[in-house]
Amino acid sequence: MIVWIVNPYGSLPQEAWQEYRSSMLARALARAGHQAVWWISNFEHRSKTFRSPTWQRRELDDGTSVIVVPTTPYHGHISLPRIRSERVFARRVVEQAAREPKPDVVVLAEPALFFGPRVVRWCRESGVRLVVDVLDLWPELFSVALPHGIRSFDRAIFWPLYRRRRQLLRSADGIVTVCRDYLVPVAVAQATCPTEVCYLGVPPQTDHTVRQADETNVPEIPLPSKAEGDVWFVYAGTFGEAYDLATVARAVEKLVESGARCRFIFAGAGPLRQVVEDLAAAHPGCVHFLGTITPVQLRRVYESCDVGICSYSPGSTVAMPVKLYDYLAAGLAIVNSLGRECGALVESSGCGINYVAGDSDSLFAALVRCMNRPEERDHGRRVAKRLSADLGSDMQHDRFVRFIEKVVLGSAPQH
Repeated sequence: MIVWIVNPYGSLPQEAWQEYRSSMLARALARAGHQAVWWISNFEHRSKTFRSPTWQRRELDDGTSVIVVPTTPYHGHISLPRIRSERVFARRVVEQAAREPKPDVVVLAEPALFFGPRVVRWCRESGVRLVVDVLDLWPELFSVALPHGIRSFDRAIFWPLYRRRRQLLRSADGIVTVCRDYLVPVAVAQATCPTEVCYLGVPPQTDHTVRQADETNVPEIPLPSKAEGDVWFVYAGTFGEAYDLATVARAVEKLVESGARCRFIFAGAGPLRQVVEDLAAAHPGCVHFLGTITPVQLRRVYESCDVGICSYSPGSTVAMPVKLYDYLAAGLAIVNSLGRECGALVESSGCGINYVAGDSDSLFAALVRCMNRPEERDHGRRVAKRLSADLGSDMQHDRFVRFIEKVVLGSAPQH
């Protein structure tokens, strides 16, 4: 099969410390003998920089063809320029599609509120099957940006966007979700096509974002020696509005001021980077800001840490975040603010502690508990390792490929 993966977002290999969904799916397709063509924007969402000045075609080691599509920049995550960027991306994908070998199926990443409609229309006109891959819940996420006084009216305010998503889901020949919670909007939309749950999963021990031969040449991260009895916490990921970093900063300040024997390591990038930099500047003996580091360096940092922090703002639509899988792979106990499937997993498995999102006192109590109960913390780390063995990303995406194969071999495309 020729399979197009259409998603303006994400990171190409060697651009970030974890492999992105599109890359994991493309490798799984290659393992099964299929040809993946990955369409991605030339504007990189996380860094807000251009990865190329115009159209570009790249060939990855696994045989995946990457088509880098020129579009327009934006700075606000929820903004009109971002909508324009998505629309330009979709228009150019469809224009270029006529010059490419016709695919057997398109895997369209959802949320796709503003780039999806053109792609769906092209699939219908071309007789190409469509699989929708639900990665996050929009427009539910947009309610976070509303003033508190009108937030309860979010469904009415965003009803055109809910209608657009419902139409997209009903147009699909198959739907995949990254967690079970995301099957709910599929049911609400009354989509009748087959569905499958394929988690992002725990990355394999062999890191596909860096060549193994290059690992020995990666410089060490300068961290202090870890004293006996110290507990090290780590937050690795995006420093964005949805990640409740102000709450994390307040809780860290309380813990540091209490004189606790602990250390906090922050690695990543994003618009709220200044919050983390200010925290590190105020407490240089206990808080370290590393910025963006390589996958190999991040794994080495994890080896020194005990607990990974999953902090998300109240009302977050995230259910099973990427950083959760990274922490599990590293055998870290989890401190988590998410409800949904992630919160249920943390509570039922005993791999960590849940706290109330947006509540610095609740987070402070969770951090203190991690420090004061070493046997509970060590139990969480053992459970994390066990969970990582059951949630391998290669296994998850091999299942994704089998689902695609069934869709392509099944009935005619939806019309």
